[in-house]
Amino acid sequence: NQAISHIVTLQHKMKKVLNNVQIQNIAYQKTVTLFYSSSSDVWNIDGNSVTAAYQGAISGTNYEFWNFNSTISSSGIEHFYLKYDVSGTSYYDNNGSQNYLVTTTSTSSTTTTKASSTTTTATTSKSTSATTTTSTTTTKTATVATTTPTTTTTIATVATTTTTTTTTTATVATTTPTTTTSSKTTSTKTSASTGTGSCSVPAPAATTELTSCSIWNLDSCNGSQTSYNSTGYDDRKWQTPGKGSSDYVSSFQDYRELTGYADVTYNSARTSATVTVNAFARTCNPILYSFGGATATSSNTYSVPAGFTGTLSVVATIPSLNATLTLDPLYFIWDKQSVNVAATNNGQKVAIVELFGWPYNDVAKECVFLGKAGWSGVRIWPAMDAVINHMTGGGNDVQLHRNPSGSSCNYWSGHNTTAGSPAYTHDFAYTPNKQTGARPALEFPAVPYGPTDFHCERSLSSWSDPFDLNYGWLVGLTDLNTESEYVRNRIATHLVDLLSIGFSGFRVDSAKHISPDNLAAIFSKVRQRLGGSFPDEFITWLEVLMGGEKDLLACQSSTYNYYTYLNQVLASNGISDTDIQKIKIWSSDYPKEFPICGSWILPPTRFVIQNDDHDQQTSGSSSRDMGSEGSVLIVAKDVAAHRAFEVKLFTRTDGNWTVKNVLSSYSFMNNGASGFPDGLSDCSSYVGTAAKSGCLSMAYAPAYVANSCGYSVVVNGTWQQGAYTRVHRDMSIINAMRGWMGYATTTATALGLPSSCT
Repeated sequence: NQAISHIVTLQHKMKKVLNNVQIQNIAYQKTVTLFYSSSSDVWNIDGNSVTAAYQGAISGTNYEFWNFNSTISSSGIEHFYLKYDVSGTSYYDNNGSQNYLVTTTSTSSTTTTKASSTTTTATTSKSTSATTTTSTTTTKTATVATTTPTTTTTIATVATTTTTTTTTTATVATTTPTTTTSSKTTSTKTSASTGTGSCSVPAPAATTELTSCSIWNLDSCNGSQTSYNSTGYDDRKWQTPGKGSSDYVSSFQDYRELTGYADVTYNSARTSATVTVNAFARTCNPILYSFGGATATSSNTYSVPAGFTGTLSVVATIPSLNATLTLDPLYFIWDKQSVNVAATNNGQKVAIVELFGWPYNDVAKECVFLGKAGWSGVRIWPAMDAVINHMTGGGNDVQLHRNPSGSSCNYWSGHNTTAGSPAYTHDFAYTPNKQTGARPALEFPAVPYGPTDFHCERSLSSWSDPFDLNYGWLVGLTDLNTESEYVRNRIATHLVDLLSIGFSGFRVDSAKHISPDNLAAIFSKVRQRLGGSFPDEFITWLEVLMGGEKDLLACQSSTYNYYTYLNQVLASNGISDTDIQKIKIWSSDYPKEFPICGSWILPPTRFVIQNDDHDQQTSGSSSRDMGSEGSVLIVAKDVAAHRAFEVKLFTRTDGNWTVKNVLSSYSFMNNGASGFPDGLSDCSSYVGTAAKSGCLSMAYAPAYVANSCGYSVVVNGTWQQGAYTRVHRDMSIINAMRGWMGYATTTATALGLPSSCT
């Protein structure tokens, strides 16, 4: 499913096909075939197909040249499509079931040269510019902006120069986003501080449901475009059903008319705070605000006095529409329990247990044991996994979707988020939104994010290109526009909310897909909202997975360096040296390749280390290589080896790391089922219409068991499927951790465990 871009010249008069086809190297062996209709647009004529031949690789890229050189039949040519056969699977590129039209221009001979290109994946475009020098004979020339095998469109720009030196430029962009969007004024994202909403009512261009198995592919990047900043994109938001609609559910609130969020800013001592509600209305009706249940007024700010305890309710309303937005209750940082154990150095030296797949109620029960054992912290999912570079994947939302695949058409229905709020993406969509009448757009109204808060859809096909890393959509995940001040502020308010609830820190997922400059700007906004500094016990670690791209990301000087350059821009954004030390890097080079640059560019105290991590549990999901220096428990199923590596994590003395993680997870099923064993992935509760035989079930298993020993995934020497591992309860690991923290050794009995636990 890699995007394929072509520049094809079809010479009708000479009955020849001469092309220069650029194809991403998606497979070592593949067959490319062009099928065409006659000049009277009749299909299925015997012999109306041409097979391409491999010509050679394009140096420095992941692309190859493929050439056609064959005779067009006497019936001529009008339309064509392309077929790709890879390992028994066929992919069709037919311009969204419309096929490609061969248009008439003046030319007799053609030389095509590649001027520039950008790389692609299945969810983005590859834009190619070519210069064509021609003379003056009538031919049929098709300059095509083709699609991925899943029909994602691309755009080709061709400059044609005649022999008389008259130059004309033709931009072939039959599928550009601007051809189907409205040019009317969009709703701007400004807070309604005066009590009125945005007064530009969106009016997107209406459309109709696509036929056959077509899908819209109009939102990919055009060349070096990075964001949806053109007029018309934001017109397509406000897609949530309103009350009274057949699609409405109560968890949608009144997102059709009103969205917003609360922004908390603390004083320097973090003993009082100001709450500002940034609300957005679809129409020009006034917005009123209520804090703590008080009478609503037009003021969107509230001063939280020193001494306030508990939570603060926040409600925004549009009385004229009977529309209400109830925000999550606000917690405040002064209510959280302080970290005052001397051995933790104010929370800066910690042994953390990652309870992967544990329900929150079970985590709460387990905290008693964690404290007794001496663990300094617990990482819970998903709250502490700060996914701030992207939202959900394209096509994973509330709408109906389909995907053409060869001669078949795969359909799937939509779903809400876990919290019951809707989400919208433009991928794999074929029906207009019922509220706007337009094709769907990126929108997450509970945040709220709209189309212009995202980078335009672009593949991420190079792990050593800073542009791709920052702007590309990682495996189709909708990539946030972290250059945007609105997006930076919204991310910062979310992180401050986590700290206000009571968390001491968080992990930043896929951090290398947010440039160092953008990360520094976000952390600066967090600092500002926290009164100018981070709390004493604050820590965060950035997931910067690296291997062959280590020089770019760490070892050599660049503006995409997460070691020295990130330090520089953090400092230039007003973050003190003390607070910079609290921003750690996850050590993906541990335990086999550290320090990855051959020497310590940053001291070990700036890194977080662990043996196995949650990503390594799923085959193909992580390129982290531990070799013989580490063990992934649920993959190797070798308890003795895994225990030894966890003990070594705490007893080794070749680096003064101050944050160490231990993964306590669960085993997968032999049939591939890997959902949490919390009962929500148990197929016995399935009520859908598709065959239950396709459901991979994970039965319920309790995470918290008061008297369980460590490595409970093995019973009487037999590995258990769908069982929690409880690695953190192993006494050998506990005492190794306690020695590192400076605590005395303990026993199973002292921790309330059976004496048989070792």
